[in-house]
Amino acid sequence: DANAAQQAGFRPIHEAANTANRGLAELLLAHGADPGLPADSGKNAIELARDKGHAEFADWLSAERPATR
Repeated sequence: DANAAQQAGFRPIHEAANTANRGLAELLLAHGADPGLPADSGKNAIELARDKGHAEFADWLSAERPATR
């Protein structure tokens, strides 16, 4: 499950966002990961990427997020 929550609601897409790992993010997105799902902190992957200073990655991830969510 690409959206499986770990401790504190942290999901694999959150790790990709924290490290701006586009390859991992692309793989996760292809398998149904939702970058809009929040961790227990209330922040989603896009917000976590911005917090880590990965603005370009956050913009890309935001553009990849389906508009229906």
